[in-house]
Amino acid sequence: MAEKLKSDGFKKKLLMMIGAQIIMYIGPLIIPTWGPVTPMGVKMLCVYVGVLFMFIATGDLFSGSLLGMLATILHGYSTANDMFLNVFGGSSSTQMVAMLTLATCVRETGALDILGRKIIRATRGMKKLPFLFCIVFMLAMYIVLWYISGLAAVMTLFPMFESIAKTVGYEVDEKWHKIMIVILFLMAGGASYSRGTNGLLLGWIGIFEKAVNFPYVYKPVQFMISSRITLAVILIVWMLVAKLLGADMKKLSKLEFDSIPELRKENCKWDKRQIICLILFFAVLIRSLITNPFAKDTLGYLIFATFDLRMGSFIALVLGTYIRIDGKPIMDVPKALSKLPWGVYLVLGTMMTIAGALSSMDLGIRAWLVQILSPIFGTSNYYLFCFMILLFTVFITNLMSNQATIMIMLSLAATFMDKFVDAGYNVTPLVAMICCLGNFAVLLYCSGPISPYFLDRKEMKADQKFVFTVVPLLLLVCVAFAAGGAVIFGKLIPA
Repeated sequence: MAEKLKSDGFKKKLLMMIGAQIIMYIGPLIIPTWGPVTPMGVKMLCVYVGVLFMFIATGDLFSGSLLGMLATILHGYSTANDMFLNVFGGSSSTQMVAMLTLATCVRETGALDILGRKIIRATRGMKKLPFLFCIVFMLAMYIVLWYISGLAAVMTLFPMFESIAKTVGYEVDEKWHKIMIVILFLMAGGASYSRGTNGLLLGWIGIFEKAVNFPYVYKPVQFMISSRITLAVILIVWMLVAKLLGADMKKLSKLEFDSIPELRKENCKWDKRQIICLILFFAVLIRSLITNPFAKDTLGYLIFATFDLRMGSFIALVLGTYIRIDGKPIMDVPKALSKLPWGVYLVLGTMMTIAGALSSMDLGIRAWLVQILSPIFGTSNYYLFCFMILLFTVFITNLMSNQATIMIMLSLAATFMDKFVDAGYNVTPLVAMICCLGNFAVLLYCSGPISPYFLDRKEMKADQKFVFTVVPLLLLVCVAFAAGGAVIFGKLIPA
């Protein structure tokens, strides 16, 4: 019986692989070009759909990624050398491996588990108010996610959260746990972009400034205040939605702290090894938050630029290997490397190339999206305008590159904003919401850098209905309140 099931599974997977190949190679032969989309644009769009079909139909990240890489090369969009270099040897790839290895080393020391226990002990006075505790705790996690975001958050803060949830008594398949994980994944994608000074974000702002037909001066403080307060309100509303959906928040009120060995004072102390690892980890993160203070092309600029997040992570790993306590290194780097999710890593590298092709101006897909979406945003109602812009931002970012989505939606919004500026609205809060919500991508494996980690979780694989009902609901609520925040701060903050 087991052999028959295995055989049937293999046949199904083989059929899905053939179907993906038909989409990738036959699709471009029968689908004509349209509008500004070029023949290569059609080919890469078919590759994107084929890879997406493979991921959804089989869940095989490795095979789907390899098929996408092969099709990208055979269609002539990239050479084999460039493709493999981009996936395995590019600066973003090496940075990802270095940072994830460092984060895994820190996690393996148990330091983050202790941090979670300290948080529970610090908030034990709120045990009789479990709903308020959940709000305060998630707001605290949100503040941390201003500075530790994306993959670093997934590899460090998320295990800490799971340790806390397990200590309180929540199983991973319970509704409370799953909804909290969704909220954390969404915030891990967008919260850090509320900082207002991120280098990538400033690039998006530059694109917006070139696209507008009115004088615009970017003010980071306005961006930061409006986005951070709006996202905090959204997080609280999400907690209310979780309660309405039946998430059990009462387990904390029944918790007897002294009866749990992990929460006793003697088990909530860091040892020397953990302290050193945490210092190295946070030193790397703090360096990543500091922009280059030196004038361009000076020696100081070159030295400071060299020691970026990637180099800092490698140095921390070397130090962690050679600093020894009781004759043992404080970091077990080989063990950390063996635990990295290499299949997910392959997906990220492959989809960065394919999604990047879709956002290229040369292939015409980006220009086509602007054309078809433009008629939708002609309303004179500012709230409706903000709602529609943000709704399409969230929708598109779950289909293609986050960066491409934000560039498209900022360029699109810029062409309709002059009448609202004349009406006295400050449009920076809306720009902030587009930048943040453009990173709320978790619904598909190719949605964003952290979506494979979310969808590859056992509880999400086991409950696809939850993923495609609760997650869209939370995103819709987010859009409604984000639009409200853009309108309110658009009036409160002087232009």
